[in-house]
Amino acid sequence: MNLRQWMMARPRLLDPEVQPLLKRLHEFARHVQSAGFGRALKNLAGDIADCSGTPDLTELIGERLCQGISASGNAIERKSLQETLYFCTGIVPELPPPEFGKRLESFLALSGSKGLIRLFLSAHLSNLIFTNLYDFLKASPPDVLRTRTEAIERICRKAAVAAVRSLNTWSEPDPSAVATLLSDLKAEMTRMMEIR
Repeated sequence: MNLRQWMMARPRLLDPEVQPLLKRLHEFARHVQSAGFGRALKNLAGDIADCSGTPDLTELIGERLCQGISASGNAIERKSLQETLYFCTGIVPELPPPEFGKRLESFLALSGSKGLIRLFLSAHLSNLIFTNLYDFLKASPPDVLRTRTEAIERICRKAAVAAVRSLNTWSEPDPSAVATLLSDLKAEMTRMMEIR
């Protein structure tokens, strides 16, 4: 199955359970913006003594934000959240927690929860595609695989940008906004597949 076939076979690109996750992501971002990273993390996860660097922090935040969300067992959602946090803090694996927090605060000051949601949607959609098309992709020679991977990531980034266009920097992802966002995401992905 290729990307076009995968898209056509899915009535919805994302599981409806992603909606509460987007809301939690927004709330976490809002709390980081208003109270600072340390307080937001303490509110989300309690004591952070075990978090020595970025991998621990991203894992903890992903785990807590996905708690109780049953979307596809939430492993892909957690992975996507972790990648989102890496992207918005500069992809530095061994940042100490205070520096990680500063970078996240800076990202949110510039991009708000809209930016965080955009990064999450891009990473999550890419991860869903890579997971579902694993057999198709792994059969490709290395240079073709790299080209396909880059194309999928580019398409997902563009679709995520288009999907969040209607949000303002700190729009709360209420059910109506999320429905529009997911519809726009599907429409943009479909449009880009027609262009290719």
